[in-house]
Amino acid sequence: MRFSRGGRLWLLIAALALCLGLCSPTAVAKGDLTVLVNRQAVNAWADDEGLVYVELEGFCQAADGQAHVSERGDVVTVRLSDRSITAQVGKQYFSADGVYYFCGVAGAVRSRYGKCYVPLEPLAELFSASVEEGDCKITVRTAEQGQSLTTTGAQDGEGELYWLSRIISAEARGESLNGKIAVGNVVMNRVASELFPDTVYGVIFDTLYGVQFSPVANGSVYDEPTEESVLAARLVLDGAEVTGEALYFENEAIAASSWVSRNREELFVLGNHTFYA
Repeated sequence: MRFSRGGRLWLLIAALALCLGLCSPTAVAKGDLTVLVNRQAVNAWADDEGLVYVELEGFCQAADGQAHVSERGDVVTVRLSDRSITAQVGKQYFSADGVYYFCGVAGAVRSRYGKCYVPLEPLAELFSASVEEGDCKITVRTAEQGQSLTTTGAQDGEGELYWLSRIISAEARGESLNGKIAVGNVVMNRVASELFPDTVYGVIFDTLYGVQFSPVANGSVYDEPTEESVLAARLVLDGAEVTGEALYFENEAIAASSWVSRNREELFVLGNHTFYA
């Protein structure tokens, strides 16, 4: 079972809440939960939004008997038999051997009772795990030993990371990490659309209907990107998604043209940008 990143397991939580009176909807929607990982109980909890978190150390030990945990300040490293996972409390992502896993728009690596917790969804993806509900518990079955786990990160085809990080930096330098990811998502949505070129470079420098991005016109796309912009580009290329199907964005305060706002469907506002379908 493969989840789309950034989701919040709404259907799973709703199903758990209807468990024949064995647990109340309030307890399931928020608070401590029981997650069984390969039949071993692992501490977990759900936040106000229904996002399920699991204890990183407990999950990894249940999934891989050779897991070894070390901590240095707020950075937790779990060394498994075939990889290492690194998570830093407060960050919206964790990584495994260069592959970045996004915790979601409102998610992050958390500390609870002195233990490191991460959202269940991306961690299950990392372990190629199946997730199902029943008896007011969440049951996780990780890939069996010898099976392939999620290991492939973004491939920098045709300089994707190079150019994506630069357009993100030029367009969203002052935005939050979510705002930077959103700009990257629009670029990648265009790459996937038949209406636009099929490469990151092609999308950024598309001039079929005029210059698409102002940093191309003013030259700022060539500037060295900020560190967080590079991170945002890596997260986008590794699957982080916050915009849905948005194909356009506009900073109305500085936009040279109002064509987008007059002709496209508005979806949402994030930071200084309005996003459109």
